[in-house]
Amino acid sequence: MATTVAFKHPQNKWHLPTALLLLIALFGSVMMIAVAIQALGVNPHWAWFDVSKCVSKACTILSLEDFKRLGVNLDLTVIVDPLSAFFLLLIGSLSIAIALFSFQFLRSEPDHTYIAFVYLCFLATGVLFVVASNVF
Repeated sequence: MATTVAFKHPQNKWHLPTALLLLIALFGSVMMIAVAIQALGVNPHWAWFDVSKCVSKACTILSLEDFKRLGVNLDLTVIVDPLSAFFLLLIGSLSIAIALFSFQFLRSEPDHTYIAFVYLCFLATGVLFVVASNVF
């Protein structure tokens, strides 16, 4: 006589930090795609912001003047050219799929907040690697 064993998956409730981290990743992915589409020359009617100041020319988005007085030059300059726009489009479209899949997958993981945080850091690092022109 065959016996069946029922495996129960733990039904962890969503914690607010995990949901917020995944929503930030989802929103950032949509913004990456929007910036990439504008940088590739397509000007959609739904573009609610202008990225023309950073397309094909460098723009400084972070300048820490207080550190310059200490002798440390920390300027983050980004540039969005067609190649970086292509990679932003690629990263953004893949990360949308990953973020949507993660909402269901991370429910059964005990350390889901940590995984969501590491994913968000990985996503930010990938984007900064693609668009950073000058960091120091």
